[in-house]
Amino acid sequence: MELRELLGYGLPLYLASILGGFLTQYQNIVLAHLASNVEIGNFGATWNFTAFMTILTYPITTAMFPMFSKMDPKSQKSDLARGFVLAVKYTSLLMIPASIGVMVFSRDFIYLTYGSGYALAPQYLVLLSALYLLTAISYLVLWNFLNGVAETGTVVKMSVLTLAVYLPLSPLLAWLWGPYGLLVAYILSNAASTVYGIRQVSEGFEESSSTLYGIRQTSVRFDARPDLRVGGKILLAALAAATPTIVLIQLDGAGVGVVNLVVGGLLYVCVYLTLAPILGAVEKQDILNLRTLVGGTRIVSTVVKPVFDYESMLVSAVRRDRS
Repeated sequence: MELRELLGYGLPLYLASILGGFLTQYQNIVLAHLASNVEIGNFGATWNFTAFMTILTYPITTAMFPMFSKMDPKSQKSDLARGFVLAVKYTSLLMIPASIGVMVFSRDFIYLTYGSGYALAPQYLVLLSALYLLTAISYLVLWNFLNGVAETGTVVKMSVLTLAVYLPLSPLLAWLWGPYGLLVAYILSNAASTVYGIRQVSEGFEESSSTLYGIRQTSVRFDARPDLRVGGKILLAALAAATPTIVLIQLDGAGVGVVNLVVGGLLYVCVYLTLAPILGAVEKQDILNLRTLVGGTRIVSTVVKPVFDYESMLVSAVRRDRS
């Protein structure tokens, strides 16, 4: 019985990883046929930056899985739904501004790491970074949520849908726009599977069964859905913070390099941290929750304490003004 349960959980995840690997290889084949060597080189340099975004998300995603897996999908359905909403919100608070920041500093990142010879890569990086704006609708969170509650069958269906959209769309768009088209196809295919996953977990509670690889599986609806209003506020704060940063970069006589990243980056972070509570993207309870989340790591807690103190001050000031 335990072996059947392990296979029922693990085999779908194994299949999903195979489908993801196939997508990457298929992407390389399309590039080889429809892009020049220069475009392929620039595209490869851009794709390497997905590792940078993964580093940012890794601490969050590793913390989400045990949180969801410890809850009973039947008796703690409301807690799971609430945890899902908060996970999307807190991941968005980090990844949406990070995505916008990479867009703003794309040329600096590429030129510092690969050199000015990669002239196309900054534009590719801007488009690739747009993928992480889908965090507002639970991209990055949804897979960990489904894995945590053992809904691995839905994970496979999402992988199949991603591939089904990407297979015909990528060569068509690559033929029209080159690597830009590949990136658009990649974003659209991930958006399609994410929307499908949201529909699966956001419907009212019901229990159904299916058979996968001869193993009986149970499917549960969680009535969980991302808060799009909060996601919009986070996106607005990030876009507004990017405006003075772009102006500073344009006025910077030093051009591309460390100066832009350090000075411009500090300006961007400071403006974003100021606007987020003012626009209502961060509330008092969020700060308390985040303090608790990072409290177990002493070094991280010490580093981010001034940020939390600043956010708390702004939240209190905004509440006084509104009252």
